[in-house]
Amino acid sequence: MELACSKYESVAAVTGGNKEIQRLRSLIFESIARSDTFPALIEKADAAMRLEADTGLAGLRGEFDDASNVILRSGTYGKGEEEIQFAFDSKAKVTSSTATAVSVFGLAPGESVFDRLGNSGRTALEDIIRGRRSLASLTLFTYPNLRPVPVLVTSQGNDSFHAIAIVLRWTDAIAPLLQSGYHLTDAEVDVVELLFRGHQPKDIAQRRERSLETVRTQIRKICTKTDTHGQADIIHLVYGLIATTQSNQAGLAAEAHGNFMLTAPSGRRIDVECTGPDTGRPLLFLHGCLGGRRLPQDALTRLKDRRIVAPGRPGHGQTQADATLSVQDVAQDLFFVLDFFGIGEVDVLTYDLGAPYGLWMSAIQPARIRSLLCLAPVPPLTDWKDVWSLPVETRVFSVLSRLNPSAAHYFALLGGQRILRQGPADFAKIVFASSRFDRRLVERDETAQRLFWHGHAWHVERGPHGFLADAKLSSQPWHQDLPRLQTPPRFLTGAKDRNTPRSGLKTLANQVGAELNVAESSGHSLIHTSPAKWVDLVGA
Repeated sequence: MELACSKYESVAAVTGGNKEIQRLRSLIFESIARSDTFPALIEKADAAMRLEADTGLAGLRGEFDDASNVILRSGTYGKGEEEIQFAFDSKAKVTSSTATAVSVFGLAPGESVFDRLGNSGRTALEDIIRGRRSLASLTLFTYPNLRPVPVLVTSQGNDSFHAIAIVLRWTDAIAPLLQSGYHLTDAEVDVVELLFRGHQPKDIAQRRERSLETVRTQIRKICTKTDTHGQADIIHLVYGLIATTQSNQAGLAAEAHGNFMLTAPSGRRIDVECTGPDTGRPLLFLHGCLGGRRLPQDALTRLKDRRIVAPGRPGHGQTQADATLSVQDVAQDLFFVLDFFGIGEVDVLTYDLGAPYGLWMSAIQPARIRSLLCLAPVPPLTDWKDVWSLPVETRVFSVLSRLNPSAAHYFALLGGQRILRQGPADFAKIVFASSRFDRRLVERDETAQRLFWHGHAWHVERGPHGFLADAKLSSQPWHQDLPRLQTPPRFLTGAKDRNTPRSGLKTLANQVGAELNVAESSGHSLIHTSPAKWVDLVGA
């Protein structure tokens, strides 16, 4: 996409010229301390993109770089769920915290650690503050649902203390351990996971559409099978299992249950998650820039007999980014992943920007792609009509990745931090701000909120590299030289999808010979909010 200045000159007059640039310069630094200025920052950047390069964003590269460095030095940028950590002073006042510590404990700078402690924890914390010990393990309570979380605190000297939560992520390795070691049923494992995530029996009954007495009976059976004595004991059992899966010996067990780190011939490390029986018909899932690699439970239930292989795309999770690799190169790496697991033919499911890699896989080795279903595929944004039809947030990221990489990097840092800090309930308000339909749909669906938000945490685990790679990919002509595919793909887009330009999607569908279907009453969030509309199409 050529970002010629002439594209913007016709509208430069309405932006206010230097006055707009001065306001943008102020917002760059205001937004470090005030996340509520982010929408205004995006709007001003969008206006600045319309100015000539020498008077617009190009002159602000230094400011964007400085602001990025401030965020990274401050220790407030959360990289994922493992980074639940914070620092505090001799008065137990938080001095810095990762975004996930704010989200989980509500411990923003200035908050008191004592406010999240039980009585026994207060004594241990006072001991370490007064120098009677240099290391302490205590329990903090999440905010606002008051779930206990073990935290390790160490003295750093000079009245400074560091705390890190013991990893509490529920992983796919836990369910098999509960089933094989304690003979829990699938339903009982679901109850354990919900208890672990902080839900009470009444809430679990509503979520699982069961009676409260049924859930209480299940909890009693779980206690009997696991030799525990109540909900707190069950949660602590899970903590123990998680700690076990973090050890070297149990790392092998976790790998056997589906977590792999592979090194491709290109030298790039790829994080791969596998679920389902080894003997099941294989399905390759290529995630988008939203929602991570986890499919909704309704879909997993319907696909329970499938062997699902879900690699992280470049820059996402623990998968390495490499700016020198083309889409075709990454597609070749994905065939290496299939070869590692002994998979020949495979059905492929993609979401959002996973589509380019699925399409190129089908072009490179068509005999191995049994079927290809692309949910909400995003076409290459090489037509300006398509670019200007997008929500402002999507448009800014796409254009800035080419026009001003420093600005794109800063927005990725700031946006990622903001979403992590504000939690699942605000995900739709932030990400789908310009799409009322998707926003309402996600806000009404707590499960979708959680999947999208946790997927976002996974995306930014190593920093903003994945979002930057996606922004760059979306504005490149990755479709050039794509032939008409031997196995016709199927595109499914939501009728209310504002993130996918329909004209560009039709052009791409015609180029590769895809069948283009439209799901009514669905938007770009259809992977989590409308699984019933696509799951039967997988492998069809």
